[in-house]
Amino acid sequence: NFSSITLTSFKHPRAAEAKHLFEITESNNKHCQPDWQLAIEHMMKKRDDFYFITGSLHFIALVREYLLSIKNE
Repeated sequence: NFSSITLTSFKHPRAAEAKHLFEITESNNKHCQPDWQLAIEHMMKKRDDFYFITGSLHFIALVREYLLSIKNE
């Protein structure tokens, strides 16, 4: 169980749009952020919470690269 879910997407021919994912998700506490980098930035501001990022291997690689780049700033 999670207290909330944020749905996002990324540029890939087979990626679903964040709006579509939001519409089909049955969670009571859901948020839509089409820009995945903004979703990550929001997540990083709340360091006292735990986050689980899921998706395709391609998406996870992008997220990892992004997190490493902002860590080194």
